[in-house]
This record gives sequence, C-alpha cells and structure tokens, in this order.
Amino acid sequence: MSKVGRASRNASLLRVETVSEDKTITSAESGELYFLDGSSEGNFTVTLPAAKAGAYLTFVLAAASHGNTEILVTAPSGQIRGSVEHQAAGSGTRTKQAIAASSVGFADASILGSRLELVCDGTNWLILRGEGSAAWVTAFS
Repeated sequence: MSKVGRASRNASLLRVETVSEDKTITSAESGELYFLDGSSEGNFTVTLPAAKAGAYLTFVLAAASHGNTEILVTAPSGQIRGSVEHQAAGSGTRTKQAIAASSVGFADASILGSRLELVCDGTNWLILRGEGSAAWVTAFS
C-alpha cells in the first residue's frame, strides 16, 4: 500500500537490444526498445514480427548512420502506415511525410536520436511517432 506524499516508483526497465545487422523480431519481443547502430557502411533490414493487435516496438538510432547506410524496418505482411517528420540540418522547417508501404527506414546519414515507434492493429503497423533528420525511405536506394 502506498503512503500519501511518497513518490511512486516503477521498478520496470525497458528491454533493450542493440542491432547493427539484419534482424527478424519475434512476437515475444513486443515492447522492446531497439537501439539501431548504422555507424558502419552497409544497409540492413529489421523485419517486424507477424501482425498481432497491441504489439509495440520502438527504434532509436543510437549512433548517427554512415553516409552510405540505410536501415529499413519491414513488415512481413500488411503495411506500415502513418506519417513521419524530418528536419534537415540547419533548417527550421519540419516536413511531414505520409507512409503507406511495407517498409520505412532511416536514410543515409541520419542523426543520433532519430526514432520510429510502431503499434500493430492486428493487420497493419501504425506509426505513433517518426522523427528524423533526413527524408524517410521505403526501399534501399
């Protein structure tokens, strides 16, 4: 039982995994935070688990991506839908970009802290938040 005036404490920590190469996420990994490390040259793909209502995943660039590295997050079925934003370096303008594709990803030279949050409605993956420093990609260039 909590006492009045005592700050509540949540002892839970997010499950975290660092990814720097191709990875297929399983349904048991829902709720995880993925730190993506694209600092080395070379594209890689993170494949989402099968669609299941309520599945939730977060991806954060833990290191700025290399100038020749794109990182795609791909749905094995259904689509990734919603909108993402990016703001080019030195620009005060944020640009919204609509996404309705089987993949969405971080472009070459994306900066540290760019992020993508997804939740599944049972058929498609919906974008809760997508923030980056470069236009988002839907396929490797």
